[in-house]
Parts: sequence; structure tokens; C-alpha cells
Amino acid sequence: MQERSQYLDLAKGIAIFLMVFCHTGYSSLFNVWVYAFHMPIFFFISGMFVNEKKYSVFQFINKRFKQIFIPYLIFALIYCFGQKGMLDWLNIFYGSRNALSQAKTFTPLWFLPCIFSANVLFFLILKYFNSNRARLISCVTAAIIGFLLTVINTKGYPLSLNVALVCTFLMFAGHYLHKRNCLSRKAWWGVFIMTSGLAFLTRPLSLDVNCNHVEMSISSFGFPILFMINAIGLSAGLCSLCYHSVEIMGIRLTRLFSFFGKFSIVVLLTHYVTLRIGNVFH
Repeated sequence: MQERSQYLDLAKGIAIFLMVFCHTGYSSLFNVWVYAFHMPIFFFISGMFVNEKKYSVFQFINKRFKQIFIPYLIFALIYCFGQKGMLDWLNIFYGSRNALSQAKTFTPLWFLPCIFSANVLFFLILKYFNSNRARLISCVTAAIIGFLLTVINTKGYPLSLNVALVCTFLMFAGHYLHKRNCLSRKAWWGVFIMTSGLAFLTRPLSLDVNCNHVEMSISSFGFPILFMINAIGLSAGLCSLCYHSVEIMGIRLTRLFSFFGKFSIVVLLTHYVTLRIGNVFH
């Protein structure tokens, strides 16, 4: 298996580039394809590196809190102050996309509290369930609960908990396939092509009339099973394509996207500034 920096960072770099592109406001059928996987792939890859044997529960939560949640709080508060003129602590700590919108801060930051809570949930599943069957059942159950919570309340939960529950299954898929070195298989290329077509059949269930694509931030998944098939198939397929791209082209030719992938959280935190500068010169 190649080192993480040589193909998974490349996959993350491509995904974060697509995210920034979509946030420019350009709308097309291309967005329908991108939104089917550009956020799920980060949960998929994150699941590969959750190590329940290396940390205690407290150590893991403390590490992820420092890596993810503290940067989120700092930038959410900065952007909140810049747009609203005051600090809306309550909505920022709530952490859902709608809460961030009410706080007048940068709404794409919803992803950080969500992946923080998803990491904690998945770590607990790995920690307290030893067999893959028990872990699979737990993650499927969590995903079903997440989808049901979305139906009950479309306004969002603290730390986007319903989305985090859904994403534990994406994390399990990444964890399982990575452990078995499955992503080096070229068979995933066919899955990538097939699910690319299926992505255009997935539409949100009218949770936002202005949204014609899957939008995880507002819990707009479309048909749940099709969402999962597309998210896992496209995520695994892109990782496999990146694996072989590095083998063929080498790390030098893929270095730019790999660099952005390695610092994807920094790009997420700061691309608000890039977008504002772009709007000035638009």
C-alpha cells in the first residue's frame, strides 16, 4: 500500500478543489455529480485512519477537538464578527449549517463540527465492538437513525449530529476497504463510472427548493440507499484512480493537488477570503 500522502492526499486535494469551485456559485449539471461525493469522500478517508487501539476515548476526543473543533470555533467567530458585528456564540456552538447561517458566519464550516462528531461516534463503535459484523450492524443502525432524524427535523441538530450518524457508515466503508487493501484494485474504476451515472438520478427530497443536488449540509440526501451507493462508489473509485495515477505519473506530477489535500482543513477554513476577493474582481 502506498503511503497516505501519495494518493489519499491527492484524492482529498481533488475533492477540496471541487468544493471551492462549487462554492463560487457556478451552477450546472456538473454540480449534481460533484455534490454526490465531494463531502462524503472526506468521511470515507477519515474512517481509514481511526485507530481505536492507539488511543483511549479521552485521548482521541481531546486530539480531534484540538485538530478540528478549536480551528472551527476560531474561524467561525472571526467570520461571524466580520459579517454580523457581534459574536453569536450559541449558534456557533450549535454547529449545524442553519445555525451558522443565523449567526451570519461562513456556512461551509458546518463540515468541521460534523466530522468531529462523526469521528467520535465511529471511534466508540470501533472501541466497543470487536467484530466487523457488529461494527457493520452498528454503523447501519446509526445511519438509519440519522436518516430518520432528518425526516423528523429538517432544521439541523447540534454539531450536525444526524449527518454525522449517517456518515459513520461511510467511515466504516473506508476503514474496511483500506484495511483489506481493496482500493488498489482497478475494478473500482468501473464502479466509479457506473456511480457517476447514478449520481444524476439522485435528487434531494425537496428540503430546499433552491437545491437541485444532494446537499449534506442541509441533510438533503435524496433516496438514502442510492446516496450511499453513489457516495461509497465514487469515493472508492476516486481513491483507486488516484492510487494508480501516482504509480503512473509519480508524486511530482500530482504534487499540487496532494499539497491541497494535505492541508484540506486549512483550505476549508480560509477559502471564504478567496471567494470574497473573487467577488470583488468579478
